[in-house]
Amino acid sequence: MFYSCKYTNKGLVKVLKEYMGNNKMEDLLNECIVMATECSEEYTVKFKRDGFQKLEIRRAVLASTSAPTYLPKSEIAYQGKLMTLVDGGVTMNNPAEYVYDHGLLHWWDKKDQILMLSLSCGYMPDHLKVENTMLFWAENFSNVSIDAQ
Repeated sequence: MFYSCKYTNKGLVKVLKEYMGNNKMEDLLNECIVMATECSEEYTVKFKRDGFQKLEIRRAVLASTSAPTYLPKSEIAYQGKLMTLVDGGVTMNNPAEYVYDHGLLHWWDKKDQILMLSLSCGYMPDHLKVENTMLFWAENFSNVSIDAQ
């Protein structure tokens, strides 16, 4: 299958290496879920401390941020299995929603301490003044959420 991308991930790889080093998922002090999509079998991979203890955090983040058409696919060999991965939003429309729901399910009593970071390739057009109203989102959702090449 033909696959090309608009950008290289070299800068991202460098920044992830600089800030995350070789730290593994098991080194995280708090629970963390990083979502990605396995391409060949089309399923969502949930990188967590349990199940991916020895995986470098930066490899999971790189896979999760590999947005098709923007950045190259990411390959991870883990426990004898080679996975070709892209952005978790490919198979799960809103991975952030899953992560937040998972957090509430397991840490309801600490819900005010849940922190979520959701990365995106999208942008907010400068001319839009965001209003959190149904009418605003009905008129502007596609302009805000879809940034095709």
